[in-house]
Amino acid sequence: MLRNIIICFCLFAACCSFGSQVNRIVSLGPTVTTELNILGVGNKIVGNTIYSKDSKNIAKIGNITEANVEKIVSLKPDIVFATDLSNPTQLALLKKLGIKIFTMHNPHTYQAMCEEFVKIGELVGRKSRAESIVEKSNREVNVLRAESSKYPKQKVFFEIGANPLFTITKDSYINDFIKFAGGINVASDASAGIYSRENVVANAPDVIIIMSMGIVGKQEKMIWAKFDTIPAVKNNRIFIMSADKLASSNPLSFPGTLKEIMTKLHPDKVK
Repeated sequence: MLRNIIICFCLFAACCSFGSQVNRIVSLGPTVTTELNILGVGNKIVGNTIYSKDSKNIAKIGNITEANVEKIVSLKPDIVFATDLSNPTQLALLKKLGIKIFTMHNPHTYQAMCEEFVKIGELVGRKSRAESIVEKSNREVNVLRAESSKYPKQKVFFEIGANPLFTITKDSYINDFIKFAGGINVASDASAGIYSRENVVANAPDVIIIMSMGIVGKQEKMIWAKFDTIPAVKNNRIFIMSADKLASSNPLSFPGTLKEIMTKLHPDKVK
């Protein structure tokens, strides 16, 4: 019995000590960098991509898809946080060199986003902080969902790309934004993100939301204005939203973005 207790204690101590030993982190994605800062370990980041907004003192190791392996190795990281867009050949080489890799996957749901956030917290010794942030986010999201459930459902088309027209299916946490806000994603059952304007017209969305793409976003809004049989066009309910809020969402920012979407779907009810 005593032996089992000692073994359990040692295993627990080993798990807890890993996070505390992470003092040098390399991030291969801006979203990862943001979440590490939220967890309070931004000061441990020694390298990240050119797209991350942070101190100039942090070494830049390339972009999201192509990193400088030699530079990463020279930084002597305890862990490298990669993404689905990271070069798999480079990741394999880093692993071969004995560097610990954790790959963040693009979450398909809000729940998956929260689970991965907690996992990152565990890896950097901030699990309790991550869990606290997720618990607070869940409380706020549940309140907003309860509120949105009182209002009539709104059909929504969500545009995230043009030429070709690209949208959100059910395999994205952005679909949860729509659903939680009291909307119905008209493209939720599409087999892929590529969508036609004819399908949008046929589905007659009440609201069109365009993820900002610089001047392209404004051009797309003007293009949609020509389709005056769509309720969203007739009622002037075409909106442009920040790509940072949508594409780089995390448990801390999710409730705020959800409420913003709710105000677009139910402008007379949500303030």
